[in-house]
Amino acid sequence: MLLKKIHFPPFYKIIIVLYFIIFFLNLLFYCFFKYIQADYYNLDLCITYNCLSYFFSAFDGVVEIIEFYVVNLFYLISMVSLYVATQHYIKSNISTNMATHISNANTFKSHIEEDVLRSNIVGLSAIDSYKWYNIVYPESRNGFLLVSENYKDKIKIISKIIEESNKDNKLDYKNHQSKMIPALKQIGIEVGRSPRNNFNETEQYVLKLIKKINKEFCFVDNQVSIVEAKYY
Repeated sequence: MLLKKIHFPPFYKIIIVLYFIIFFLNLLFYCFFKYIQADYYNLDLCITYNCLSYFFSAFDGVVEIIEFYVVNLFYLISMVSLYVATQHYIKSNISTNMATHISNANTFKSHIEEDVLRSNIVGLSAIDSYKWYNIVYPESRNGFLLVSENYKDKIKIISKIIEESNKDNKLDYKNHQSKMIPALKQIGIEVGRSPRNNFNETEQYVLKLIKKINKEFCFVDNQVSIVEAKYY
């Protein structure tokens, strides 16, 4: 059923035409060779049964030639059909994967936007949802929704910054911001420098959002956890 919907490219049509040309030339050459070999051109015209039987007996190999080309034509068409069907499947699969990728990315974006709008702590422009999604699922376009090791490593870096700041009894919040801001930017979250209390509020919300995404969307909260901040 699928092959009926497949249009063979012009290149394959040319191959089939050339195949028939070679077949007819081969057949013509064989008949001409047998005609000359049997010296028929020196015989008188005769249309009796015996004469016709004798004439056609020299061309017994014609049937074998036709069978040979018919069988190989079948194999040729089968291979071409299989190749074209495979190409059709690959293109269809790519289209399906891309549609799924776009759908999942938009769902991811909507999930984040709803949470951000409810909180009213950071603006939508501060979070590049698509960048975040592509870091989490770099193979999404190819149909693979596996959380990347790269994303897990970036989450570990954020957690390590918090862990180091927790150990600092006299926390230098400016130094802390200098580490946290670029770490968050790596996953598409843009926060600027601000007074300590304001930054703490923003950071608390952003970390809560990351944990929520990791748990509800990525399902990796038990693989990469972010330690609780104790310096607020």
